[in-house]
Amino acid sequence: MNRVLAYVSSVISKNANKPFYDRLMLERMTTKHCEVIGKTSKIQVELPLLPEWLNSGGTLHGGAISTLIDQTTTMAIAAIDERHTVSVDLSVSFIAALKDADSMQIEAICHKVGKSLAFTSAEIKANGALIASGKHTKFMLATKWGDIKV
Repeated sequence: MNRVLAYVSSVISKNANKPFYDRLMLERMTTKHCEVIGKTSKIQVELPLLPEWLNSGGTLHGGAISTLIDQTTTMAIAAIDERHTVSVDLSVSFIAALKDADSMQIEAICHKVGKSLAFTSAEIKANGALIASGKHTKFMLATKWGDIKV
C-alpha cells in the first residue's frame, strides 16, 4: 500500500496547480484495501460523488468515469511496479447512471505487468449496483514515475 500512496502523492504534487479531474479525484480518494499477490494486485478505493463531476443530466459524467478507471488501474500497477506508464487502450462499459449516491467504490486489478505492457481492469459501484467497468492496457516506460519532472 505504501507504493500506491507514494504514487498518488507524486501525482497530486506534480499537478497541484491544475484543476482537472484526476488530481481532484485523487485528493478525495480513500484507499480501503491494497493486496499484492505475486505479480498481480487489487486495490479498492472510495470517494464521494461531487457535483463538479456530474453532467447536464445530473449523473456522473462519462469522462469522470473514464478518468476514475484510468487512475485506479494505474494505482493498481503502481502497487507492483514503479515504472511510469502511458495508456495504449482504454475501454469503458457504461452500465448504469450514477445519480443518487453519496459515494462510489472502485475496485481495480492489475492482472499482469510484462516487459512492455500492463493489463488491468476496474469496476465502479455505488449503493451495491455496478455503474461501469473498464479494461485498460498501459505501456511500461523505462523511467520510474517518481523520477518524472513536470
